[in-house]
Order: sequence, then C-alpha cells, then structure tokens
Amino acid sequence: MKPNGVLRIRAPCLTYMCKLYLDQVPFADWETVQKPRRMLHVLEGVGDNSINTDKDPNRVLYEGEDLLPSHVVNMGFYCDDHSYVYDFDYFNQDLHKIGFQQAIQCKFGESKHKPLREIDKHDGEETGKNWILEIAICVKVSK
Repeated sequence: MKPNGVLRIRAPCLTYMCKLYLDQVPFADWETVQKPRRMLHVLEGVGDNSINTDKDPNRVLYEGEDLLPSHVVNMGFYCDDHSYVYDFDYFNQDLHKIGFQQAIQCKFGESKHKPLREIDKHDGEETGKNWILEIAICVKVSK
C-alpha cells in the first residue's frame, strides 16, 4: 500500500448482531422484519412452502421447529459465508498491530475519500434493503 493510502473494510458488526438477537434494533424488529427475511432463506426454492430436508441442514427447519433469533444469527454468518464477526474495537486493535496508523468507523456508503463513496454493496433485496445496510461496520484505515 502506498504511503497515506486508504483501505476500506466492510463486515457485519458484532454489536448490531447482538442487538438484533436481543430484538433491540428499532428498525429491524423480530416479528415484522428479521423473521420474515430469514424465512425466505429457509423456504427459498420450495414451491409449496413445505419444509425441505434435502437442502443445506444449516438452512432448514425441521418438523415442529420455529425460526428463532439464534437461527438468524447462525444463518447470518454461515449462509453469508462469514467465518468471524468483528466490532470496531477489534478491527482497530488488529489494524494498529500490523502497522496501520488510523482506523475510522464510517457509515455504509459514506467516505471522506470520493473514490470510496457509494462502493459498498449488499444483497439486501426488498426485505432487507432498509436495515441490513445499517448493521454493517465500515472501517477506513490509512497507512
């Protein structure tokens, strides 16, 4: 990386994931926002909305099971191919250890650096476009 170069990192935010699990995010309540969105992942590709046990076992509900907040947290990481979850303090500490001078938490799609504005993407679809983007942590660092 060139001197004074800028790196942008975006990932799910542990703080928001905990708040989602506890149903403490006003714009993403469990019953009307989170649960219906994740049910799409459970039922995707199942024409009659029956439980599909031929699918990935991490995306199915078995007979008699209801979708619970713990399913959502686990599906959110597994189904979206995440292997670890961070918060700003974790990013900041690790980035400083490897030589980055400054880490700044910023909002999704926003940056003081024009080339980094509006580059963040997410497959929020209609059911997630208004809240999924808010639970991402964006860290901008310079070296």
